[in-house]
Amino acid sequence: MLLPLRTADDEDEGAPKIVPVYEGQYSNGKRHGKGKMLYPNGDTYQGEWENDKMNGEGTYIYFTAKGEADVFSGTWVSGVKQGVGTYEFGVDKSQLVGNWEAGAIVDGSWRFPDGGSYEGKFVDGKPLGEGSFKFANGYSQAGEYVASAAEGDEEATSLSWKGGVVA
Repeated sequence: MLLPLRTADDEDEGAPKIVPVYEGQYSNGKRHGKGKMLYPNGDTYQGEWENDKMNGEGTYIYFTAKGEADVFSGTWVSGVKQGVGTYEFGVDKSQLVGNWEAGAIVDGSWRFPDGGSYEGKFVDGKPLGEGSFKFANGYSQAGEYVASAAEGDEEATSLSWKGGVVA
């Protein structure tokens, strides 16, 4: 089991500083190959590394403020989610499964614990544009997520679902 290292007291703070802990392969003094990192906030990454960055297949566990764990398993390129992967939300166990670019899902499905799902495109990690819902009861609905400016705030946008006939 990996535990965070505590260094000597920080002169400015007077409290021990917690630093990340890495256990795994190195090349030329850098994390390279397979390894596991435990971060000071409790997050962990286990998988492939290249030149000190997550690169290749790996799993990152993010601990939320409420103690739940979100988990991303998939492909990383230079420390960023890129390629095929699955992100599971700890709060409700729903999953985003699909293709990731620059750290955000761009297309795929959002699967819900009850067996229902949404299939479509995503922008900035949110559904946007044409897509379809498949409900746990077997029904489905095609439609479109449309972005609009929020009232009184030109920078904020809200999403609304414009659905067709439920079949």
